[in-house]
Amino acid sequence: MACPLTEAIVEALADPAAVKVLAAAGHGGEVQAAFKSSLRLRADGFLEHDELLETSRTQAALVHALRFDQTVLILVLTPEGRAFQIKGRPRRAVVSGAEFRRRYQEVRRLEPLTDLSAVWLIEPLSADETTLAVRRREEEAKHPLLGHLDRLTA
Repeated sequence: MACPLTEAIVEALADPAAVKVLAAAGHGGEVQAAFKSSLRLRADGFLEHDELLETSRTQAALVHALRFDQTVLILVLTPEGRAFQIKGRPRRAVVSGAEFRRRYQEVRRLEPLTDLSAVWLIEPLSADETTLAVRRREEEAKHPLLGHLDRLTA
């Protein structure tokens, strides 16, 4: 069951100006991270990603994560500077059928010379805002006695 995402994360994923990064560890633990503007949230709570290159490093890392039930990381940065991190698990690679055909036609409409290798479905497992001000408040609440001494004299 996909974890629910906050409204802020849903808005960030829907923002075409937001920067989205997908990171996954492939065979041997080598991490592959790539900008992926196609990442979007589906109505069923899963994230969806169009992989355009059959032999890309991202494709190989996602296949590895699917086979070995590993997590992937999605980072989203809005134009306003809000940052979010979503941990998820690839659950399915759609490579045929009506769902694939619908996405393939959309990809070809936007980029006529581009192919579609797979439509990846990623289940969100956890999600957090990682904007510095938010993280600072969280850490200060968890560790109120931990701080730099020079801040006490200011």
